[in-house]
Amino acid sequence: MMSFHTRIALRHYLATCSKLQKTPLKNPLNHSPQRRFFTADGNGASKQRLRRSVHFIPADNDKFLSKSLSLGADTIILDLEDSVKDKEVGREKLRAFLRSENNMPGRRDTTEVLVRINPLSSSGGFGREIWREDIDAGFFGADGFMVPKVESRDELRMLDEVLTNMEKNNAGFTKKVLLPIATETPAAVLNIADIARGPRVCAITWGCEDLSAEIGSFGTRKPDG
Repeated sequence: MMSFHTRIALRHYLATCSKLQKTPLKNPLNHSPQRRFFTADGNGASKQRLRRSVHFIPADNDKFLSKSLSLGADTIILDLEDSVKDKEVGREKLRAFLRSENNMPGRRDTTEVLVRINPLSSSGGFGREIWREDIDAGFFGADGFMVPKVESRDELRMLDEVLTNMEKNNAGFTKKVLLPIATETPAAVLNIADIARGPRVCAITWGCEDLSAEIGSFGTRKPDG
């Protein structure tokens, strides 16, 4: 059973999402090929992208990386955040993987590859911004970035400026998309409609564990399920 605060946050989230929908889904659990998610290509034109299955892959795990594109997932998330302890090792393995898989025939027609960066508030000491190093590591080869703990559209505008400058300096690269985890803090839930309208946003996703921790909620699941 959900706590009171979690129910309120979820209710607000669902109400906001319903306002964003132009037409309600007849069956939100329908995973048939007719279900489509729309995003934008490098020229800003609308195109179809299926995101029925999304697999997270630790970027520092060679075994998992080598199998990731054989899973048949619509999207794989190469994670540099929670699942990676040594960020430097993760970035180096990520770069090597993207260089190798980028030439695989048909990859871009089947599986979308996103990189989950560290939060924009993260710091590595001596003024280092860890998320910038993550973007540098994933820029050559990834289709875009998953952004954790986003709380406002201003953060996405800042990311858009960074990516725009990188794309100008590296001609020939497709415009990167952003997939914010837009519900990990109370502020994010309140701003979710504004976040969804941010630049490059192809979709938004739910982060229930971090939100529960932020609002002081707790799990009620028993050992027997």
